[in-house]
Amino acid sequence: MNQMEYVHFTGFSQKTFEFFMKIGFENTPQHFEALRGEFNEVVLAPLKQLSLSVSPTLAQIDGALDLRPVMGGTISRIRRDTRFSKNKAPYRTKMWLKFITKEPGMRLAFYFDLDPSGCVFGLGTSHTTPQEMSEKRRYFLAHAQQTHDMINQCRAKGFVLDGPCYKRPPHTSKDPVLMDLLARKYFFFEKPVSMETVYTSALVDTLTQGYTDLAEFYHFFNKQS
Repeated sequence: MNQMEYVHFTGFSQKTFEFFMKIGFENTPQHFEALRGEFNEVVLAPLKQLSLSVSPTLAQIDGALDLRPVMGGTISRIRRDTRFSKNKAPYRTKMWLKFITKEPGMRLAFYFDLDPSGCVFGLGTSHTTPQEMSEKRRYFLAHAQQTHDMINQCRAKGFVLDGPCYKRPPHTSKDPVLMDLLARKYFFFEKPVSMETVYTSALVDTLTQGYTDLAEFYHFFNKQS
């Protein structure tokens, strides 16, 4: 299909989430193949539309972001990698958009989770090793006041800083705002999206404004020490 067919995002529908429920009820290749047409229409097509609709804003934030509106590009794959998982269910019961560069090493990703249990979006670390995160914490400490201000700026825009914490953080600070970031193994700034918004074209404005609000932290994170 031509990409231009996906430009106008009008919202997800109840059928989108009903599809995930159907797959969760009978998570088999045979059932998915029987529903493939439904998947393409109510899940994949609007995800492509949404990806293309927010891409101009993201391209302005960073022209190196991978903005290909395909599974394996900005769109998550529906098929799970079960090789190292106890859960052998072959298909996901949620999907997401992720906008990230192809550069090696630790990067930040803008994202949107299309999840029946609650849709969220934000900015978070991706492809992160403990060593890379340790180096970044030293960067945050070396720029403590600016990091403090960046965190508070994201919070003022309604984003919550989250991510799993160490029991004994390897880096510490007397500043509780900075410490909230330093204590995390990896982190993300996240905000929920109401279902009323998810069902309409207003989701595009919500995401583009939110990604724009997070852009300053994105560029600060990517600066070299």
